[in-house]
Amino acid sequence: MMDKYISMISGEMSMGENISVFESVDQIAVLSAADAFLSHCGMNSVSESLYYQVPLIMHPLTSEQKGGAARTAQLGAGLLLKKESPADKILKACAV
Repeated sequence: MMDKYISMISGEMSMGENISVFESVDQIAVLSAADAFLSHCGMNSVSESLYYQVPLIMHPLTSEQKGGAARTAQLGAGLLLKKESPADKILKACAV
């Protein structure tokens, strides 16, 4: 699924100089140098982002993730993407 996701992004969107897409990364190393973090808002991702004081761009998928995202937004530590964001369209296409 990740290969399909990456090829969709590179085929449909310009990724600019400051954006890289990888199949997997050392999240702690990335967060220690990141300016923002696009996340599904799993508890580890939220905790690590808060620890490293990296603002979240949140795209929760499950009820647990939605709860963490709502609280993070209340704290002013991230922005919640709208339900029908471009990321939703990409995720729906990957599920096919």
